[in-house]
Amino acid sequence: MDKSARVRWALLLTALTATVAAIWMPVGEKSATAPSAPALRRPALQHAIPPEAEASARSDGGGLGADDPFAPRGWQPPPPPALVPVARAEPLTVAPVDLTPQAPVLPFRFVGSMNDSAEQVVYLAHGEQALVARTGEVIEGTYKVLGITQTQIEFEYIPTGVKQALTLPARDN
Repeated sequence: MDKSARVRWALLLTALTATVAAIWMPVGEKSATAPSAPALRRPALQHAIPPEAEASARSDGGGLGADDPFAPRGWQPPPPPALVPVARAEPLTVAPVDLTPQAPVLPFRFVGSMNDSAEQVVYLAHGEQALVARTGEVIEGTYKVLGITQTQIEFEYIPTGVKQALTLPARDN
């Protein structure tokens, strides 16, 4: 065995001896001998809780705080909670649900109009796209132009057949 291994073993044995000695040595005792069995006994617990607190603890099932694990507990189950009268509510009335088909909000914005010699033509914007609409045309496969007047454009939402109107801004002329 080389010198470093001997030093390592000496340190390990010293630590083991100190650990065993610390386990068997009594802490806080004046003598170096182990305490006798009567010295290990604790004195009887004096009645630290006033009798009225103990009585209330037994009567309400928890007493001195239900969170206290050392609070005295009674053997009797706690009394049932007092019944509180509940006001009777009137039965709920459910409003009838409107199941008529709906159309989404018109996605078009009025840009301008032109009165061609034969018919009224309106220019609409849908996002960044400019559209030309005439009476009877289908726009983007979902809206049909039913009619164009001086105050509004009437559309039909083709999937549900719901009619919608786009109001035109007032003109100065």
